[in-house]
Amino acid sequence: MRRQSVENNCDSYDGYCADRNWRIVFTVQDEGTGLFRVTMKDALHRIPFWWKENHPVGGKEEIQVEGFISCCSQAVSLEVEDVGRNLLVAHEDSKSGYEPDNWDLIIGIASGVGVLVVIIIIISGVCICRRRYSSLPQSG
Repeated sequence: MRRQSVENNCDSYDGYCADRNWRIVFTVQDEGTGLFRVTMKDALHRIPFWWKENHPVGGKEEIQVEGFISCCSQAVSLEVEDVGRNLLVAHEDSKSGYEPDNWDLIIGIASGVGVLVVIIIIISGVCICRRRYSSLPQSG
């Protein structure tokens, strides 16, 4: 089982979630005993609008499975069972394969926070050392 693609149309829409959907495409193949059953459910345990290429029971060729999932659901499960009754379940979400466009900003902020933490640790260490090793009054 392999995820081919995810097209997310949910992020750029502010309306009601049921008005939009996202699309996912899988390819499925069983070279052992062959395919028996393929089903898809969304994260809310509903059956989305989906389809697959026809295959005979015990077929060993690769088939494509595609689904349109409501933006109200952020994930989907694909269940694949072979003739030997082995069950494989894959979970994918609408963000799969998604990489933010603002990596420069994320890395910059993370680096800045890291440097700030190091500076605070050094200053704290210096203050503790000064207090611990400060000179004691001499009595004479």
